[in-house]
Amino acid sequence: MKDLIPFSQHPSFQSLLAAVKGHSDEVELIEVSGVPLALHEDLIATVSSEAEAGVMYAERDAHELRNYLETVFILELSGRSLSELVQLLINHEYSQNARVDSIGEFAVIGDILQIWPPGYEHPLRVSYFGEDFESAAFYDEIYGKQLHTAQTVLIGDLRAFESQALMSALSIPLTHQRAAASVVVFGGEALGQEKSRSIEFDFAYPSLYFRRFELLERDIERYARSGFEVCIYTSHEDILPDSLQKFVAGKTEELDAGVLSAQLNLLVLTDRELFGTVFLSRRTRHISSTQARKLLAELEGEIEIGDYVVHEDHGIGVYEGIKQETFEQKISLGFNEFKTNVIYEDYLVISYAQGDELLIPLSQIDKITKYIGPDDEEPRITRLGRTEWATITRKVKESVAAMAKELVEHYARRSLATVDPVPTEISPAMEEFLEAFPYNETEDQKRTEKEVYLDLNKNKPMNRLIVGDVGFGKTEVAMRAAFKVAETGKQVAVLCPTTVLAAQHLKVFSERFKGSGFAVAGLSRFAGSGRSVIEGLEKGTVQIVVGTHRLLSADVKFKNLGLIIIDEEQKFGVRQKEKLKTLEVGVHVLSMSATPIPRTLSMALSSIQEISLIQTPPEGRKSVDTIVARLDYQKIADAILAEVSRGGQVYYVHNRVQTIQSVYDKLQKLLPGVRFVFAHGQMPSARLEQVINDFYAGTYDVLICTTIIENGIDMQNVNTIIIEQAQNFGLGQLYQLRGRVGRGERQAHAYFFYEGEDVAKEDTPEEEIILGEKLLKQKRKHQKYKERLRAILDFQHLGSGFNLASRDLEIRGAGNLLGREQHGNISQIGYGLYMQLLAQEIERLKQLTDYE
Repeated sequence: MKDLIPFSQHPSFQSLLAAVKGHSDEVELIEVSGVPLALHEDLIATVSSEAEAGVMYAERDAHELRNYLETVFILELSGRSLSELVQLLINHEYSQNARVDSIGEFAVIGDILQIWPPGYEHPLRVSYFGEDFESAAFYDEIYGKQLHTAQTVLIGDLRAFESQALMSALSIPLTHQRAAASVVVFGGEALGQEKSRSIEFDFAYPSLYFRRFELLERDIERYARSGFEVCIYTSHEDILPDSLQKFVAGKTEELDAGVLSAQLNLLVLTDRELFGTVFLSRRTRHISSTQARKLLAELEGEIEIGDYVVHEDHGIGVYEGIKQETFEQKISLGFNEFKTNVIYEDYLVISYAQGDELLIPLSQIDKITKYIGPDDEEPRITRLGRTEWATITRKVKESVAAMAKELVEHYARRSLATVDPVPTEISPAMEEFLEAFPYNETEDQKRTEKEVYLDLNKNKPMNRLIVGDVGFGKTEVAMRAAFKVAETGKQVAVLCPTTVLAAQHLKVFSERFKGSGFAVAGLSRFAGSGRSVIEGLEKGTVQIVVGTHRLLSADVKFKNLGLIIIDEEQKFGVRQKEKLKTLEVGVHVLSMSATPIPRTLSMALSSIQEISLIQTPPEGRKSVDTIVARLDYQKIADAILAEVSRGGQVYYVHNRVQTIQSVYDKLQKLLPGVRFVFAHGQMPSARLEQVINDFYAGTYDVLICTTIIENGIDMQNVNTIIIEQAQNFGLGQLYQLRGRVGRGERQAHAYFFYEGEDVAKEDTPEEEIILGEKLLKQKRKHQKYKERLRAILDFQHLGSGFNLASRDLEIRGAGNLLGREQHGNISQIGYGLYMQLLAQEIERLKQLTDYE
């Protein structure tokens, strides 16, 4: 939005910039008024960009915030040793934990210090060599990905906060290495502080018109006569009267609301003002992972002593085993005589924080589930007798209720819609299309195909999800459904989350539909603007379109859309999913996913979505030969030569964009006769497309790439994949990458090269005694990669995606399908309890909907 609102032209902006850039030993408070909430982030982004330093700001004013800001100072990270910085954090009331999960915490893990100061959207990772500073960068606390490097941060005394609630009112852009020596307080009420100056803007929200265009026209003419520049940004230009068309400046999703400024002579209007749509700030704060997720697990044989467990009513603790308690029961025999019975009762023993212990009768075992987290970090144990757990579960229940309501309402809207049934009879053209398929169908494919045909034959829109292992024929079933729908004169949209996957699907659909008479076209970043495609969709001359979220743009209109095929829907963003929902009403929807669906999620969604499983491999498919070894470039060279010498091609996965060129240079020197090329997602789209197409055509022998190949690239001549630094990948990722090869009848090979201790090496009893329990636990935590690489070796048979690492894949599947926005909720109470609440709420709302 900062590019659409000329902040820097406002007279007050220069005053603000001068105040921010003014060098000071102490952090200065700047009170800013006359800026609506929707403009806070963008004004600060502009100021920070001009000042070349991140400016911290408070979205509202409060005594408690002022008290904290009085203590804030700029910390030069390179100027402190590890022990000095740790002591500083302790003195400023930061809480030390095993890992950083929320604001106000820090953790020391070897030579790495993690800190999460107030105001920062993500925590900071500071690396040391011994005591000496090496580097610092902010990172994504859920996925661990590095975001932006840092040289300075703003630190203050946390004792000023009476609660954590106000910490979320502070923010600072992370895109600058240094922090400015200024803090902006919006809506400043001059609370008697001397260290602040005031700057006033005149930005305001315009009036809401609720489609009353006659009032809007009158006001716009008045502003225009007064010399105001009037800009309208709308996704519904066709609704506006002709007299307003000249003011339309285009479409944008960056503007949450319009703005009015007399000093800038500017009036900006959006759909919020034109139609009175609900104002939602696009800046949604990231929910941190305060605890990890878990999976509903059968208790028998699953929980061992020392494992983390979750009690529905009391939270996370450690299972200590079964304890038998004895009770004496006095039974009166009359005449003042008593008989004493000894009663033996078995209890599960769970230990909690601060040495508390809870005895759970075996009759309440259904309240306990095994705790399984999303990563290798240990969870925070709950403190008994506090309201913390009750507060967490109450908040999550509210969120679950909102999500369930949304799911059920969407289902209800779709179920009310009617569609023309698609005949189940096979036409001669369809017969020809089926015969052109070069492979024999598996039983699962036949069953799924029949289920899809039956869905299409109803007068209600289909809503089916096909879940199948990589390369098991989901796309063929989808293409048959597309053919059936296209035969009825309706259009088909195939939606993909990435340009690479869209380009791959376009190739497959184009080849499969050659000679069918149906026009297949692409619309994505690779496909350019696609003006002719958009016109073809509107006129009906394009029957099947394959594309990314570009298909959801306002300028894309279908003449007669009948079916949407969605590949890996869980990878789309929240905004795209919302647009998709409006498109789906009254249209058949067929989704595909290679991520196994958790059993509990499947149960929760079963009443509102049909699910088909394809679990049997295609005929003639061989399992991929899997080799796990320490990093050895001679072995890598041998593997590449072995594949190239039999006329095949190789994927070489190196997941760091910064060093991919050096790996390319190294391999070219090592194997001068082999044709190498590299690709990654940060390349210009035209170059990326060219590289993928050239590799597909056989111009190169080896594609060195990041994990852009994890989903969707299907090249049957590529039958060797080499993954470098395999210890850094999750089990689900390793499995998905292995699935990229072995798509034909030729024997495929997957090499997982790692750095670290030998995967096969186990700790000896002597080592366990020497290290002691604490150090041994730390060592094993850092070597979890051994378990992952052993698991990938153990599960080499076809279809093992539905058995391999239920812990890793099922959690991954749940998080993806529900969307990242629910990650925080799942992590706070655990996966099992979350699913239970969701299923109950869906069922309750579904019954109400059906009753009505």
